[in-house]
Amino acid sequence: TRVLAAQQWLATPPTLALEMLAAHVMPNHPAVTGLMQEVAERLQAIGRDITARYPELQGLADALAARSAVLDGEIVACDDAGIPSFERLQERMHVDDRATVATLAARVPVVYMVFDLLALDGEALVARPYRERRERLVGLGLDGPAWQVPPNALADGSALAAFTVEHGIE
Repeated sequence: TRVLAAQQWLATPPTLALEMLAAHVMPNHPAVTGLMQEVAERLQAIGRDITARYPELQGLADALAARSAVLDGEIVACDDAGIPSFERLQERMHVDDRATVATLAARVPVVYMVFDLLALDGEALVARPYRERRERLVGLGLDGPAWQVPPNALADGSALAAFTVEHGIE
């Protein structure tokens, strides 16, 4: 379950997606309850703020239009063919120098792909069915210059798995 996955995450180093979540959404919207508050406290204790590394994502909190939300997603950098590339993303990771960040932001743009809504307006949603969370996420209208809710399909995942293997997507 999502709760179990989040609890397991709390025992391990944070993922980039959750670092992004804490850096861009939680500071501007403090109404986070239960497990999500625990996630926020752990990230704060780690002391790693990646906000400055991805300036093109800073408008996401404003896109929520004064709503509080805990989003789950992934920061993606694509290669020249438009395929997500971890190697390209690595160029942006761990860079704190402002001039270098600005240069890289122009050369290696990123997009935050939001695929789940874990809490909304202080209500934890992790126990709700994915279809319901997804419907509420889509209803937020998060389609910005560097963030989006990609389309999804709930079906047999074998075709998607084959596509990702064929194109070397992680």
